[in-house]
Amino acid sequence: DNKKPTKKIISNYIRFLNSKGNSANTISLHYSVILSYLKFSKLNKLREECKDIKLPSKQKIFRKTISLEEFENIKNNVDINNWYKERNYLIFVFCFTTGIRISEINCVKKNLIIDNKLKIRGKGNKMRIIYIPEYTLNLLKKCKRIWWMLKRE
Repeated sequence: DNKKPTKKIISNYIRFLNSKGNSANTISLHYSVILSYLKFSKLNKLREECKDIKLPSKQKIFRKTISLEEFENIKNNVDINNWYKERNYLIFVFCFTTGIRISEINCVKKNLIIDNKLKIRGKGNKMRIIYIPEYTLNLLKKCKRIWWMLKRE
């Protein structure tokens, strides 16, 4: 039987997912798909009504990072006599000391580094400013082959 969706049906479905032990992320995904369907079906009034349905809160995930001791161990045991190893070492140090995302490394350009700060367009197309420690900036300049490869524009 073809019932039209209602806020009550959608709300009951969210409660059902929750009662079955689905994670908050799974429930949020289902909810997002439902809202997208309502938008696609031009059921905008119902879509707006459903925006106040309570969802279980998502838990923040804290990723495990390496310790300073592990970082120093890696840094001190890397052979940088080879261009690729030098490049990889620099990427490793740059990411670790600045907190830049690996996906943003291609966006690093010399003209965007001003006073030890890097302007970068990151995730979600948002501009952010990243502080570059003196050690990292000196290392970057010391690795001339890599420094000159950074695009100027």
